Amino acid sequence: MSALDVQVGGNHYREGGIQPVQYIEANTLCYLEGSVVKRVTRHNKATGKGRQDIEKAIHELQLLLELRYPPAVPFPFPDQAQLKVEQLAALYGGCLVCGDKRGHGGLSCPKVQATAYVYTNT
Repeated sequence: MSALDVQVGGNHYREGGIQPVQYIEANTLCYLEGSVVKRVTRHNKATGKGRQDIEKAIHELQLLLELRYPPAVPFPFPDQAQLKVEQLAALYGGCLVCGDKRGHGGLSCPKVQATAYVYTNT
């Protein structure tokens, strides 16, 4: 007898054409990806958890997106750039002078008296 013939706690995985574990292994999926496959496979079965399975699958996909595909930082700087500190702060989400994560609403940093410029390699 194969371990695939046995399921502890129901038979929702054995009812389909292929078991999630076979698909997961054949495609060398990682933990979060495999969890999504299992939850989507069972959500509408009698032993599934319906909406909760779908919500958990969505959460696992959000985790996968956040952990594997973090937002790209725009680099190198745009061409012909003589970017002011405030413009750089807008690109990177905060003030580069004082470190305030919120920036200063498009205004100059109060800790700087003169406007600073950053030049890129051209």
